[in-house]
Amino acid sequence: MNDIEYLIISSSIDYSTDLVCFELRQNKKRYLRLNRDKFGEYEIIFSLQNREMTIILENAPYTVRNDTLKGIFFRAPVFLRSHKNYNVNEQLYRSQWSSFIRNLIVFDKAKWINHPVNTYRAENKLYQLQCAQNVGLSTPKTFVCNILPK
Repeated sequence: MNDIEYLIISSSIDYSTDLVCFELRQNKKRYLRLNRDKFGEYEIIFSLQNREMTIILENAPYTVRNDTLKGIFFRAPVFLRSHKNYNVNEQLYRSQWSSFIRNLIVFDKAKWINHPVNTYRAENKLYQLQCAQNVGLSTPKTFVCNILPK
């Protein structure tokens, strides 16, 4: 069984993630890269009782344990935006990937780079504007509504 120290969540075309993986490999760290565009190729089993996840990739099992996972490099958007119409299978795939990402927060002992909760906040326009106001930046007059403000 391959026990994972570092979990990488990204996409297969992310050059920055390639560099992180190269450094981990050079330093002989036990890591696993999961690419959101390859999600259908993984067999994933999470045991709440054991607080561990097993991922089978190309017939090789990898184990991620809350107690031994040292870090998670999360480099994936939490909102996958597109103006495309999806068939039922594509919609299911996208919703399952999003659900998988949300559930990774159970690995709370690992050091997170780009925690999904913070990524949700960062992708929220009202939250961005509020943060800007809180540090004294000028923000435009802003309304979010379903009617024209008076």
